[in-house]
Amino acid sequence: MAHPTLHFLPVSRPRAAKRRLCMLALALCLGLCSCENKRDHNGDLGGMWQLLEWRDAQGRVVKDKHSRIFYSVQLRLIRLRDYHDGGHYYQCYFRHTPDSLVIYHPTYYSAKDSLVSLADLARFGVPANGGFRILSLHSDRMVLTSADTLTLVFRKY
Repeated sequence: MAHPTLHFLPVSRPRAAKRRLCMLALALCLGLCSCENKRDHNGDLGGMWQLLEWRDAQGRVVKDKHSRIFYSVQLRLIRLRDYHDGGHYYQCYFRHTPDSLVIYHPTYYSAKDSLVSLADLARFGVPANGGFRILSLHSDRMVLTSADTLTLVFRKY
């Protein structure tokens, strides 16, 4: 007498099993390839950064961590936010090389979104040309300088 639960199991045919395996492999490949253009290539730059110190050309502290200025980096976008400014923020595109960071095309996000100039980002330490030299970039700390000889020190959180 046959076991009572065995007659419910489907009989597998080698050809059908091979076809199912090929379909599963194809679906997996298509699923992985469709996300390829959304990978983050920012390395240590990617993530959320808090401004700890902003020094001017004479070495004087302009702003510190109590200023509550944050940079968030993801994909090709960087968000600049001052938490004393409510829920509004600036979002920009950027280019990144091992020794430089260039911010461009800023947009102000508020009740009325609008394109703005790089000059509007000066309160975040962004120079008029949007360009920084990266002095140091590690998984937990970043130091940026500009041609104006300002220095920004960040910590990742």
